[in-house]
Amino acid sequence: MRLPPLLDRLFRRLVQAWRTRGVTLKAASFAVVGVVNTFIDLGIFLATYNLLNLPLIPANVLAWLVAVSGSYVMNSFITFAAESGRQLRWRAYGAAAYVLPRRLFRWFVTRPVPEWTLELVRKLTARRKSTASR
Repeated sequence: MRLPPLLDRLFRRLVQAWRTRGVTLKAASFAVVGVVNTFIDLGIFLATYNLLNLPLIPANVLAWLVAVSGSYVMNSFITFAAESGRQLRWRAYGAAAYVLPRRLFRWFVTRPVPEWTLELVRKLTARRKSTASR
């Protein structure tokens, strides 16, 4: 079975990139940025929730915004430096940062919340209130 010429060229380019480790290096760089981003998200969330005593959802939203922004910058300057020219495109980033949270919020609002999630939130907030009253 023979591939169409366009797919054949694409396949050959992917094989060549894989052999020269270009794809592997980008995948590894993307993964490292993702791990760093996870720790940034967790650190910001814990700091805002425990130290600044922000409620759960605002602390999570703030942590997400900081982590996504950091991920965009790191991927623009490290992982996709050749493609981006090491330049940030704020218009594209701003559109994504505006549209994605709105769609996610709309998706979550229209879904029923499982009982175990509500129970977890009750336990977390009850523990927080009991430690704050000491």
